[in-house]
Amino acid sequence: LAATARRSKVAAATRDRFLEMQKARMDEVRREEAQLEEADAAAAVRLAEVDRFLGLYQERLGLAVARVAPHTVRLTLTLLDEERPERKFAFSLGLAGAEAEYSVTDCQPALPAASLARCVEQLNAGAPTEAAALPAFVCRMRRAFQEVAMG
Repeated sequence: LAATARRSKVAAATRDRFLEMQKARMDEVRREEAQLEEADAAAAVRLAEVDRFLGLYQERLGLAVARVAPHTVRLTLTLLDEERPERKFAFSLGLAGAEAEYSVTDCQPALPAASLARCVEQLNAGAPTEAAALPAFVCRMRRAFQEVAMG
């Protein structure tokens, strides 16, 4: 009888420890879920800001950006040709290689090879340390396309 009572006490104590551990784990899970919800909310705010920013660029400068592959975006520019503001000038910009250098492909209309190479070289020289390297590159590409549009 005494052995049964001892086993019963041990079983009850073990059950209580497991319940405490379960409660602690559940509390931890709830905290982590709350942190994830906060992170999701912050990401949604950042995404909305980026969308608003890109929308402003598209509306005012005729710049549209679309992801076409991992590490590759397609930039399309309009409002460059005064006679045909809807005319599209586009190129794909990607990161590749062990040194993660930028490269430009599918440039339409084609830019002079030397002009395109100079733009990409300047981008790679400034990236990733200079925050302004990418915007400056887009401006250089825009100017190069404007020269093509003017003939």
